[in-house]
Amino acid sequence: MLLKAVINQRPAPVLRKAINWEVLLKECDFHNVLSIVYLGALGVEKNGFIDSQEQFYQKYHKALLLNNAFERAEQVLMWQLERHRVHALILSGAGYRKLYQQPEMAHLGAIEIFLEDTEMCVVHQFMKDMDYERQENRVDGGIIYTRIPGLKVVFYTQFPVENKVYKKRFAGAIKRCRLKNDYRFIHILEKEDEYFYIVGKMVELYVRKLLKIRDILDYWQFLRMLEEEFKWEFVKDFLQKAQFTDFSIQIYNLARMWFEEGDVPYDDVTVQLEEYVLSGGERNRSLGDRILPREGLRLDFYERDREKEWSLKKRTWYFPPKDYMVQYFPILERFPFLLIFCWMIRQIRLMKRAAVKKRKELQDILIRLSHIRTKGKEEDEYAEETKNKK
Repeated sequence: MLLKAVINQRPAPVLRKAINWEVLLKECDFHNVLSIVYLGALGVEKNGFIDSQEQFYQKYHKALLLNNAFERAEQVLMWQLERHRVHALILSGAGYRKLYQQPEMAHLGAIEIFLEDTEMCVVHQFMKDMDYERQENRVDGGIIYTRIPGLKVVFYTQFPVENKVYKKRFAGAIKRCRLKNDYRFIHILEKEDEYFYIVGKMVELYVRKLLKIRDILDYWQFLRMLEEEFKWEFVKDFLQKAQFTDFSIQIYNLARMWFEEGDVPYDDVTVQLEEYVLSGGERNRSLGDRILPREGLRLDFYERDREKEWSLKKRTWYFPPKDYMVQYFPILERFPFLLIFCWMIRQIRLMKRAAVKKRKELQDILIRLSHIRTKGKEEDEYAEETKNKK
């Protein structure tokens, strides 16, 4: 109710029940809607909110600063890509702020860019020069770079929706997509393709149990921005070929139930989808077979306990089997009972290596911080210069 009121610019509703603001803070933070709830909470009765207001404000203020940093970073990234003559398609970024009446309502989790695999050598070099660090990606095939104070950029060399119909449509799409105004190498999606990407990305998040309220809210805000010439018949035909029709219908129904003004009719499937999203994919797991019949194998794959499998892999790394250890400790052939002592020796060696690596990383960070101070000024000067030109 609070989200719906703020999104539709209506007065905050009167709260009939006491709210556990600490629990609400955690949930809002998890679903990336804290800024909107904070703005709405300022207009409600303050019972219990005073105690958590400072925490809400600190997170809201941090998100606001980060959004501004994302916008500046995107401008610099496009400038770098243009400078190095790299054709790139912007999938998502600071443009999401335009979906909301107040830009601070938006949440920018990452800048997502689609480009050719052959361009990654150039990209890696200038990202390194700008003090971005490459990170491990355990979610999809994107190449992740991060930088203080929380900036995240994901480069895709394959279109990030695992669907044959999508792959066929977006094969070679980078140069085919229209150019962004005043750029020769930066491309943007047409509205229909942007809609396909938003729905396809939600499918990927749903399958991985990562779909959140913010994803559905961004989708709803995008729908509200569409103009009359939007090609709905073409869109429906494409989604039907991709077998995403049922999913898109239920996401639309859920978005209406959450954000549309007035009483909106809904069915059991919509309620099940709501429970699935709010529980982080723990409830109504079988729903995927109904709304995403084509994704059965992937749904089964992600149903497995991925964290448990990851912990087992780590345990195997720390305590390898005897057959592996013999390569480094031949004495185990004759005295296998010494395995536990060999593990200990191996751990000491690994710890020494890690300490050396950590020391080097700390030195690198100190050097980068000194560079960031100077480069931050350069980025601000570039952004200001670009703004003046426009």
